Parts: sequence; structure tokens; C-alpha cells
Amino acid sequence: KQVVSQGCNPRDCNAPVFELVPEDGLTDSVTGMQWKMVPAGKPKSVKGVLTFDLNRAYLERIGGGQLTIGPQYTVASWLLWRASNSGWRTMLRPKFDHIPIVQSGTTNLGFYSNRKGGFQDSKFNINPASGWQLIFTTGSQSKQGSYHGTTQNYIGLGGRVTAAGGPIARVATGAPFYRYGWPGQFPGLVAGVWFWERVLTLAEMNAFYQSTSSRVQKGATRGTCVIRLPSGCPKQKTFVREGWFDDEWGLANRNAGGSQSACVQRKTDYNNWCGVKDAEQQWASHSLPHVPGSCWIRFAQPCKTSAAYSSVPSWWHRDPWGEQHRNAGRSEAACRQRARDYKATCGRNPGVVEYNFNAPGIQQDNVEYVGSVLATVPTSSMDFCVESCESTAHCRAASLVKGKCTLLRMGATPKRVEGAKSFHMTASFSLKTINFKCVDSTSATVLAKPCTKLPNQDWLAFGNQVRTLGGECLTVGDTDEDVTTADCVPGSKSQQFSFGQRSIKHEGKCLGVIGGVQNSEMALTKCTQGAHSQTFFVRNDAIPNRACGCTGDPHCSDLWGRRWDFMGVNDFLMLAVGGWSVEVNMWRCPPWSRRGATCIGRLTLVGPTGQSVAVDRTKSSPFAGCNEGAGLATGTFYQGITVNKISGKTWALEAGHLSVSVYRHPSYLNVHARILGKPEEAVLKGGFCVGVNKGAAFTKPRGGLSRTRAYAMGNTWRLPPRKSHSCAALQAAYTPVPPAFAEPVTPAQMSPKALANAHKCCQELADCKAVYTSCLVDHGTGADQAGNIKCRNLEEYVETMPGKGCSVDCKGTWGSWSTCDKRCGGGSMTRTFTVSRNAANGGDKCEVADKQVVSQGCNPRDCNAP
Repeated sequence: KQVVSQGCNPRDCNAPVFELVPEDGLTDSVTGMQWKMVPAGKPKSVKGVLTFDLNRAYLERIGGGQLTIGPQYTVASWLLWRASNSGWRTMLRPKFDHIPIVQSGTTNLGFYSNRKGGFQDSKFNINPASGWQLIFTTGSQSKQGSYHGTTQNYIGLGGRVTAAGGPIARVATGAPFYRYGWPGQFPGLVAGVWFWERVLTLAEMNAFYQSTSSRVQKGATRGTCVIRLPSGCPKQKTFVREGWFDDEWGLANRNAGGSQSACVQRKTDYNNWCGVKDAEQQWASHSLPHVPGSCWIRFAQPCKTSAAYSSVPSWWHRDPWGEQHRNAGRSEAACRQRARDYKATCGRNPGVVEYNFNAPGIQQDNVEYVGSVLATVPTSSMDFCVESCESTAHCRAASLVKGKCTLLRMGATPKRVEGAKSFHMTASFSLKTINFKCVDSTSATVLAKPCTKLPNQDWLAFGNQVRTLGGECLTVGDTDEDVTTADCVPGSKSQQFSFGQRSIKHEGKCLGVIGGVQNSEMALTKCTQGAHSQTFFVRNDAIPNRACGCTGDPHCSDLWGRRWDFMGVNDFLMLAVGGWSVEVNMWRCPPWSRRGATCIGRLTLVGPTGQSVAVDRTKSSPFAGCNEGAGLATGTFYQGITVNKISGKTWALEAGHLSVSVYRHPSYLNVHARILGKPEEAVLKGGFCVGVNKGAAFTKPRGGLSRTRAYAMGNTWRLPPRKSHSCAALQAAYTPVPPAFAEPVTPAQMSPKALANAHKCCQELADCKAVYTSCLVDHGTGADQAGNIKCRNLEEYVETMPGKGCSVDCKGTWGSWSTCDKRCGGGSMTRTFTVSRNAANGGDKCEVADKQVVSQGCNPRDCNAP
């Protein structure tokens, strides 16, 4: 009966029950839960931070441990938000609900309930430009076994954690872990995810924020780890380092800058790798880049008493204003005084204000000095003094001329101005592809992405280098396909480019986009005259898109945001910008034609020389000109028009300053057009999208448009046959027939029978109030006098209403078991799963495929038995 004991479950009860961090790969270190990246991938270092790169991917649980969200919980994520607002940004996505989520097309942070109510806004807007943020979401259930409760978001930024918006009356209790992110709903870069089975206090959140912030600190805010090898590295003959050197591989791959213990481990790693026993290491919690002629300031905590300094971070930051106006980059006394200035402005709030001064000097890294200063200046241009040069050759290499001012501009010959001892450079620029995608340095690989106002799409031309605002250089790797950004190295051949009028070259090859302007990755390819994938525009614009469109039968919106209905039959000019135009062919479309309604049946995008690509409601693919029999494949570039398939029935056409998306229904097209580029470049020529009569001034009109006024306005933009490019058979122009009964605009205006029938069509959307009411009204619009309604395909209907926040889950049923194929001796019988409705708008897919067959045994009785 002797009893012995041993310890077990030593984990701190207050510690997280789930911890998924990049240094542990794709396995949770607490439960052993295993994950995979979709598409396939693994953690990687992005600008010195070890991350899961979920800018175009998501994580999915594949095995190991499992967790189900309980009545009390907290989830935390270190992330750098995806820059684009196009599409949702989903974080933790259990089997149902999203914890939390950012609404598509906006920066609204909230909670999405798949069980009740769809998107719930917290009234807080994220700011992707603010850098790395620690997002907390707490949940507390109020009614057992339900989704009722309170969700509250918090954000860790600028040295402390604060509430992010108000409470939300939904929780995700009862949902098992499933995904982080979602197909098409990518969050961005993620440096760690944690989960607690309790609600953390604000003090605990702040403590966790301080203890984990080092994992996302880089550059001036990240620690440093340096190594010294007194005995050299005998086992690695090609590895030669003298004195102290930065452990670059450890900083990028082993978090050696974010953790002192990780840096200590690197000493052991070098001893084993080199075959020595005397490797040394040093770690410091903060490192400053050696930038000659610079002044750096650090607050002990954020400055709250001054609006001007409230956004100044609590880590080391550069003081460009003091360098320019107070000589802080050339005098240590002046830099020290700048710290006093900050202290005086903020009072006692920031506590200690430190400074760090780097003496000026014209050295071999002088190019780095000038580039780094420019990277911190938000103004359009800046002058910087240069007193002397080491040699004429060095001045020439650094694009500096003693006693002269050099002006660099993309695509232009450097211009020298006599009599100035300064270096002047133009403002940063964006590099745009021919269809207005921007070259972006966010990811480890340089990509072409939708244009934003964020600094990762701003570049500097510095001599023969192309630099980011962060001071890194565009770099060609070991292969032509490996185009990245890396630390600038003076004289490095892999960072030398030449600039033509609309091309960027490296060693005789041209920088371009692999596979066409839509396929993202940048690479070097053989230069081809006129190749659209190698053509770039250098501009400083980031103009918000101006949009208009028409849906259904048709409900239109103009460039001023007004909504109206236009019932015409003929060819019309919808929008013309520069030399490009959008033409639409409208027809009487069932089932609404009896009430005078029409629809867009064909769209044609027309170029300045008459070249055109059309999308027709009856054709599965776009086609060029009138050649309806030869469809164009996705990725096609036809005479300046880019053709891409966005989803099953949605196509995108881009050319000039126009981007047009088209959803194809058997009866109609939904058309949305956007104007791209600077106002002075994207010259508006006309079309009914302007919302004013042809010949009138393009100014914002007053008041709305009735159906009669809209019809009159739209008909001024009718195209005569000789000017139309649609090639579609025209129906005779007509005056719209007034509807036989008033069209309902609210469910209350519908007849009882029509409302009951509409509910039968829309009842699957009852929990999605954002579209349920619209669904009722749209179906009621199609009712006949007796209130009879023909239901639309629910999946297609939801897809025509982007941004409404309603998902449709897959629905299917198992059929009955078949008759056993044997009366005795062990037979088998089968049944089949039939999908009655596919998932749409990010809804849950069926766990079983359509028409999947399963079998089971039957009649096992021995045939020889009585």
C-alpha cells in the first residue's frame, strides 16, 4: 500500500492555454495543436521580425490538441495589418464567428457572428499605418449555451493598452478552434497568437504588452546581439569575421535581438558550428543605427499633455525637425537641448527624456546618411549641407559634387546648380504598373499590389539605387526572380539600376511583373519593346478612387453618390475618362419588363483607337470587338486592356484611368466603374455616371433624381449607331411604361401575400439583417398582382451585394440508405450526400462533398444458420 507521488501540470494557471508563435513553427507549444499555412508556407523573417506572413494566406488547424471557446476568454495577437481595405480582415476564426474582424472596404473593427446578426461594429477604426499592434479581444458569456454576452476589443500601441471602441453584445462561446484568417480575408503579418480561458484585466494586458513587445521591434526599436570569435571559426573556412560583428542570421531567424536568452544561446550555437569554446556575445535592449549627423530622442512614456507630441513613440526616434532647424544633427549641445525642449513641452508626464547624438562626417557611408535623413522627412523636399568630400572619386560615387547641388529625379538627367553646398532631392515617388498597381516593399519579396497611401509604396531615386523610405535598397538576388529589399551596400552591383523614360533596367534586363501586371511578383526579364509588364509610371499620386455603377434592373449611383433608377433601351455612354469609355447596351429584361424596367445586357470598354473588349450577360467570357465566339482568358492583355477573372461570374477590365468590375447574371450585368489617377491626368469626359445632362457643367448637382428626371438625363447620353461599339442588337427606344402598382421600398408597403412569399425566398438570410430587408424588397419588386414571386438563386443574390456582411453557409442532406445488396452473409448499403446550396460570401463550406457516397455493412447473419 506504499504510495509515491510526483509533480504534474506545472503550468501557471494564469498563463495562456494556447501560444502559437513563429519560432515554434506551426505547432502550439501548450496543447500541441498543429496548423498549416494555406497556401503552403512557413514562418519567415520580414524586415527583422519573425512572422506568419498572412498578407495572402491563412492558418488552418490540422490536428493535435483542440480547444473550444468557453464562457470567459481572451485572445491576443501581435500583427501588422494588411494595408488594403479591399475585403475583410479576419483574425481568429473558430468553427463559427470571427474574433475579431475588420469590415470589408473599411477600417471598422468589430465582431462577426455567424449565428446571429452578422457584423457588429465596435465604433473603432484601425490604422494600418501605425505599425505593429497588439490586439486583445475579451468575451464574457451572459446566457449559458448561447452567443449572448459581451465582447470588448483592446489595442496595445505607443507603449500602453487601451480600449478599442465600445462593447459588442455577442460572444464566440462554444466554437472549436478552426482557422486564423479566412480565404480572401487575410489579416496581415502576425508575430504571435495567445489564448486564455479567462478575461484578462487591463493591468495584465499592459504587462503582457510590455513583456512581448520586443518580438516586433526592429531597427531603432529592437535589441541587438553581437558576437566575437577570438579563435576564429576553424570548421567553417569561408566564414571570416574580425572583432565584434552583428549576428545577422540570429537576429533574422532566432529572435536574438528580441530576447537576451536567445542571444546567449547564439554563443553556444557559434561554439558548436565553428568547433571552438571561446565565442563571446553581448546583447543590448536598444540599438541605434550609426547615422552620422543625426539626433535621436527617447521618452520614458508617451507625451499626453501636448497634441503635437502625442504620437511620438516611447522608443528611440529621430528628430528631423531639430536637425534642420536647431542644428541638432551637427552639435551634441543642440541635440541635448532638443531633449530639454521635449521635456519642457510635455511637463512631468514623459519622465526621463534621453538623447543620443551621432557626430557628422563625410565617410564611405555618406550615401547612407543622406538617404536615411530623407527617409524621415515628411515634407516634399529637403536640403542638407555637405561640407567636404574625401576624394573626387568618392563624391562622384555618392552623386555629390563639392560646392554644387545635385537634383535627382526618376527618368531625368541629374541637374547641377552652382553655388550651393548642399544636396537636394525631390520628394518620394510611387512606381506604378501600366494598370495602376504599385510596386510594394511590405513583404520580403517585392510585389505589385493595389495602390495605397502607405509609405511602403514610396521610393527614392538615389544615384543608381532605388530605395525605400526605410533606407533599404531594391536588390536582385541569386536569381532574376529573386527581387527583394535589403540593406544598402555602396557599390553593390546587385543594387544598381538605370532609369529610362518608363523602364527600370539592371545589367541589360528590365524589371517587370511575372506573368503580367496582375500576377504580383517582380522579376528581371529580357527587355521587350512595349511590354506592358515592364512599363512603369513614376508619379506621386495616391488619389481616392471615384466610383459609380448600376445593378439589377438597374439601380444606379453616380459619381456624387446619388442613387436613382434609369430605364432606357439602347446604347448609352456610361462613363468616359481620357481616351477610354464605358458603353452599355440596355434591354427589357424579364421578369420586370412588364413594369417598364430594363437591365444592362452588355458592357463594352472602348479605347482611343476604337479597340474594345465586351462582357455580355449570355457569354461566359469577355471577347474582343464583335468576335463573340472567341472568349478571352483571364490574364489577357488586349491592346491596352487587361482582362482578369475575379470569381466565378465576376470579371475585371482595366485600361487607362478606368477599372471596371462586371458581375454576370443571365438577365443582367452588375457594373461598377472606378476612376484612377490624378484629377489633372484622369480627365472626365462624360457619361450618365456624371449625373447631369450632356452639355451641362460637371459640377455637383443639387437634389436627387426621380425616375422621370433620371430617364431624361440618361437619354442625353444615348449613342447613335455610328458611334456605338457594343455590336448588340438594339431594341427600339421607348418611353418607360409606368408600373401597374407602386413599387415597394419597405416590407411594410408589400401586400401580405407578397411579403409571405418573399420571406420564403429570403428566410435563410433572416439572421443577416444587412441584406434580409433588401432581399424582401427586391423579391417584392418582382411580385405580380396576385403577390406570386419567383425566388432568385440565393448564392447569386448574395454575391451581387458586396460589403453587406452576410455569408451563406453550405446546405446539404444525406439521402436514405439503399437496400442491402445481400440477404445474409454480410452485404453493404450506401447513401449519398446532396448539396442543395453552396456556400457564398465566405460562408462555411459543407464538410462533405456533393454526391459523396458512404457505405456500411448490413445483414451479417450466417446464410447457413436457421
